[in-house]
Amino acid sequence: MGGIFYVVNETSSPIQVFVSNYTEGTDDSWHIVPENSRQVWYDRTGWETVGIKVLNDGNQRGGVYAPVGSIVFFNGDFKKIEAR
Repeated sequence: MGGIFYVVNETSSPIQVFVSNYTEGTDDSWHIVPENSRQVWYDRTGWETVGIKVLNDGNQRGGVYAPVGSIVFFNGDFKKIEAR
């Protein structure tokens, strides 16, 4: 069993998020994370890429490469996506 990723949406709008599937057998589809909420991805190992985009504007997007166990925070600034 692997670790988890939390993605925290600190904005007042929903966003779309994916976590890569470098961990074999995991899902890398896009998921909606509602405003001011969080979502968790389970059973990950090593490092994964977390991608974020604005729900109805695929031109605004960004991401971060982070170790499993991280909490990824998005506050609306694509240049400051933070993993802790």
